[in-house]
Amino acid sequence: LGIIARGDGQQELANAYFRQALQVAPETAASEEIAGILFDSGAYVDALQQYTMLGRKSQSDQQRQAFESRAVICRFRNNEVKEAERAAAAFLKTYPDAEESRAAFEVERGTYLFRNEDYAKALKSFDQVIDKHGTTGAVTSALYWRGKTLSALNKQPEAIQQLLSLLKEYPG
Repeated sequence: LGIIARGDGQQELANAYFRQALQVAPETAASEEIAGILFDSGAYVDALQQYTMLGRKSQSDQQRQAFESRAVICRFRNNEVKEAERAAAAFLKTYPDAEESRAAFEVERGTYLFRNEDYAKALKSFDQVIDKHGTTGAVTSALYWRGKTLSALNKQPEAIQQLLSLLKEYPG
């Protein structure tokens, strides 16, 4: 029902169906599709529950790594920063070569800091992604958030330059 509601453009109703399915049968309701829908709609608490179950059930290391990485991101986006930091450290200890996840976690850390108006530290997080993880998919997010952070710091000329540079380097 949740997938049908989502297809009809009724995201809130879809999320309600998914939540109800989780309450009725938490172990059987876990699916990558449901987790993705919940994540994309901002229902991070529910998505975290799904990704955690999927990670436990996962039969391949690659799948487990993807689900555990998403779970860490859910924690950052849900403002569970202490648990997110702990989970990120454990994840990176288990998967030391997970460069994409390492960069994504740093962007999430930076956006958490931005939401909490700690702009100087946020800027450092975004700069770290740009400087150390420039070949990852997270670099475009870091460049965008760096521009927003510069704007929040009332550094408008630098912010405009940053965002124009982003558009030039990564059109579309």
